[in-house]
Amino acid sequence: MMKSSPYIKPIITRANNVEAKIVLIQDTLENWIKTQRGWMYLEPIFSSEDIQQKMPVEKQKFDQVDKHWKLTL
Repeated sequence: MMKSSPYIKPIITRANNVEAKIVLIQDTLENWIKTQRGWMYLEPIFSSEDIQQKMPVEKQKFDQVDKHWKLTL
């Protein structure tokens, strides 16, 4: 909305840069939330003993990535 103001002309470059940063932050947060939703869906699946027995290699990979995520946060 500010970009439509007639008073923006002296700082239009700066406004465009700020807008680009805000869009990048928004995209990053949306992707982060999407990843968290997927992780919340997978975590109980790989916690199941039945899945652990049927897919031991995948369970091990999941555990490695899960450990990495927990160390990162």
